[in-house]
Amino acid sequence: MREIFIKYLNNQCSPAEVAELFAHFNVPENEKILRALIIESLEKIDPNNDWEGLNLNIPQTTNN
Repeated sequence: MREIFIKYLNNQCSPAEVAELFAHFNVPENEKILRALIIESLEKIDPNNDWEGLNLNIPQTTNN
């Protein structure tokens, strides 16, 4: 799960890997490890670096 999570943050996941990662979020037993991965990732952010280097993988949307 950690490997896929890191790949997701780096925008390197295949669609199947994204689906697999998201499926982990639906399993209550995974909550502790997922929380730890998220916290670990957030702690690596340099607040003085304008969030560069962090890919939140949030799709861009347009208002049409």
